[in-house]
Amino acid sequence: MNNYLANWKTTVSGLLTAFFGFVAFSPGLFGKWPWVGQVAQYAMIGGLAALGVSAKDNNVTGGSKPNNTN
Repeated sequence: MNNYLANWKTTVSGLLTAFFGFVAFSPGLFGKWPWVGQVAQYAMIGGLAALGVSAKDNNVTGGSKPNNTN
């Protein structure tokens, strides 16, 4: 089970990006708070950037920790 939790940053980035994407593409559900849609658009951009950075984390895949799943 430790292999599944090895790079938790990728999972968190992906989940947050998916949530903010839902908010950005469903503004009608958040009509009471119009600022939420604007924040979600910027957070989605940041989430995608974080996902890209954390997808190749040097200490999990090919860095100081061996990858025994190959």
